[in-house]
Amino acid sequence: MQQKFLGTIRIVVQSGKAMQGPPLGGLLGQKGLRAATFCKQFNEQALKYWVDGVPLPVCIKAYSDGTFEYAIKGPTTAHLITQILKKNELNGRVVSYKALYEVARLRQLDHKNVALIYIYMSLVGSCASMGVKLI
Repeated sequence: MQQKFLGTIRIVVQSGKAMQGPPLGGLLGQKGLRAATFCKQFNEQALKYWVDGVPLPVCIKAYSDGTFEYAIKGPTTAHLITQILKKNELNGRVVSYKALYEVARLRQLDHKNVALIYIYMSLVGSCASMGVKLI
């Protein structure tokens, strides 16, 4: 019997902190997936590549027989900009263009078909909405 595709779940989960409770458990339960299985697999895989507590976007494809596939993307843009601000030696909410370029290169791994300049311009907009100045 061929498995039927039920839908896609998109959610941001912190690496190493996926738990069966809300909101993740409810979302997976609606599609008939076992939350414990996903949480265990996600936590093991996420901690291989990321530090504990990094917010990672996840795309989960659910199937009718209770199986699933998932893809973990890189950390959210807001998290990366916040990390730059924490390590920033300058006072205030200031980020250098060079540091933002490095974030753009990292984000390009998730957006392979998008030119780097467009990702960079998107990050400039994100900085402006977060109240971060560029120097």
